[in-house]
Amino acid sequence: MISRTALAGICCAALACAQTPPLSGIAHVAFRVADIEASRSFYQKLGFEQFFEFQRDGKTAEAFLKINDRQFIELYPGSEGSQPAGLMHVCYESSDLEAVRAEYAKRDLNPPEVRKAGAGNLLLVLRDPEQQVVEYTQYMPGSRHTEDRGKHLGPDRISAQLLSAAFPVKDAAAVGSWYIGKLGFERKCACEPDTLRIPGDSRQQVQLEPAAAKPALSFEVPDVARTAEELRKRGLSVEGTASRVAVTDPDGVVLTFVASPGMAQQNYFSDWPAGTSPQDVGKRVAEHFVVSPHQNPQRIIYPEVCAWYGALTFAQLSGDKDLTGKLIKRFDRLTGQESGLVPRPTHVDFSVFGTVPLEIYLQTREQKYLDLGKSFADAEWENPLPDGLTNQTRFWIDDMFMITAVQIQAYRATNDARYLDRTALEMAAYLDKLQQPNGLFYHAPDVPFYWGRGDGWVAVGMAELLRSIPRDHPRRARILEGYRRMMKSLLDYQGQDGMWRQLIDRPESWPETSSTGMFTFAMITGVKNGWLDGAVYGPAARKAWIALTGYIDQNADVTSVCEGTNKKNDLDYYLFRRRRTGDMHGQAPVLWAASALLR
Repeated sequence: MISRTALAGICCAALACAQTPPLSGIAHVAFRVADIEASRSFYQKLGFEQFFEFQRDGKTAEAFLKINDRQFIELYPGSEGSQPAGLMHVCYESSDLEAVRAEYAKRDLNPPEVRKAGAGNLLLVLRDPEQQVVEYTQYMPGSRHTEDRGKHLGPDRISAQLLSAAFPVKDAAAVGSWYIGKLGFERKCACEPDTLRIPGDSRQQVQLEPAAAKPALSFEVPDVARTAEELRKRGLSVEGTASRVAVTDPDGVVLTFVASPGMAQQNYFSDWPAGTSPQDVGKRVAEHFVVSPHQNPQRIIYPEVCAWYGALTFAQLSGDKDLTGKLIKRFDRLTGQESGLVPRPTHVDFSVFGTVPLEIYLQTREQKYLDLGKSFADAEWENPLPDGLTNQTRFWIDDMFMITAVQIQAYRATNDARYLDRTALEMAAYLDKLQQPNGLFYHAPDVPFYWGRGDGWVAVGMAELLRSIPRDHPRRARILEGYRRMMKSLLDYQGQDGMWRQLIDRPESWPETSSTGMFTFAMITGVKNGWLDGAVYGPAARKAWIALTGYIDQNADVTSVCEGTNKKNDLDYYLFRRRRTGDMHGQAPVLWAASALLR
């Protein structure tokens, strides 16, 4: 064990060093195994799918199994003269491996050059005082790992998050001193001096165990009792307590599954910097909406509808009955002195108006709101096209929200599957016709530009539909596949500042808030519902939300909102669109994202 005095000296030495480059967490754990087929079969029983392997002489030389899009288990078969079965190394992920190497060089670690590994990622290899390998990787575009994002994430995974790795050492004091003083790891607490936290925000950790101990991994699960039951169903021997259960792999590695309710989401969606919490931001923006004039004095138009809907959901989710009352009072004027502002449902941009009275009905159960909202949803499907689509179909990507919003709200209000089937049919048709190979969408078929807010409508529409579509619906799989493809591409295009651009794939274009808010909503919703890998998309969504809140001014107006934009096959037309402040195109997505964070 490491003495407290020694640890104090170590910590002081660490603080004297330049700041430790943060790590994203554990990238993979590699094991030498006695029987590759038995080990592979064991881990596949846990739902960890193999996504590729390297072979030598027609036999498996390395097998790569997937926990999530950023965490893996590597299996290496034993051979004559190889090290015995057990842990080979733990590998940590960095977003800037050269920066890690440069810092370690300052600490007299004499790190080798960063090199490219066989799978296409960057690799840095060190050795600890006992000559145990310590690896670092940086995932690169085009690598096996990057190209497989969103794939091989089977629904049967017992866990989707590796929390910690434990491995035996001969001298815990010496190895611990090295990890803390040289690598910048931190002691978890005085009561557990051999448990070390990895630098960065992952909150993952490693444990140094006595030399005779077996390696061990710890995974997060939402429900320990259900996990134990499921493991037994899969034919595995389970030991443990009410708070943790464990199984053992063929080589004696202990895999523990622990209850950590909401840990991944809490890491990403709590502990907000001052002024950025969804409660604070949503309240400011929603209250500002209440006192704002109608965006168009002649008619209620869709940006105002979208902001209204977001303000209503935020008010309900935050338990703010006073705010709800104000929003309903604003709406009730439309059935009286302002009735002339209610649009006629002759176009998708007008039909979406029904979303608001349907939301009010869901919160109040007053029939008059249901009747009004349904009238808009039903009118949209009067005289449908021969293929069953609404006659308002244009195959513009904006429609993928406008149509979806009112129809899915009607389904939520009535539980009538007609509304669900309509919007699922429409969404699948738009996906089949408009989604590009990279997962994104041109503004229109004849306008080959990935306009941010245009794609934002798609992202929000799919997320809203997936929130309510039953798992056994025949079109759910198609819609979920399209959604995940889009999210994967958006992840690649997110800026270092957390924002997305006016043209998604054009880094020279300006950071745009309405699209960023929409993509943030879609990612938060995906993480919270388990459609997306929280370890990958949670940090991206958190970064985007924090960045987005920085564009809200002292008046609760969102800045840098692209003005209303028609389609045009002209790059400069999109690059030089005017930036608005307080436009409800930008207010609405902030309220949606705040609501998603509170769900």
